[in-house]
Amino acid sequence: MFGRRGRGGRRENLSPIGDDVLAALRDGERAVIKDVAGGGQLQTRLENMGLRPGKVVTKLGAMPARGPVTVECDGFRVALGQGIARLVRIERFTTGTPANGDLEK
Repeated sequence: MFGRRGRGGRRENLSPIGDDVLAALRDGERAVIKDVAGGGQLQTRLENMGLRPGKVVTKLGAMPARGPVTVECDGFRVALGQGIARLVRIERFTTGTPANGDLEK
């Protein structure tokens, strides 16, 4: 009854299960963005920042206590909240990391 409208009730857990999300990367580790588990607005927002499927990202660090995650993509540094970083699915590199920011085609 009190508080913000539309915020009551159970909160749906949108984060994918497993270690294949951006927030789970270690500092300095590189990965390829597979997809985004969020809606269209989140996907558009991330694409405007240069974070789209197929791009190589490097995790630079994260602040403690659920602070922002800083990643680098194409020479640009972007800080994402933990909730958003848990919605970005990634594929870790096993061997043969590409030198540039895009996947070899």
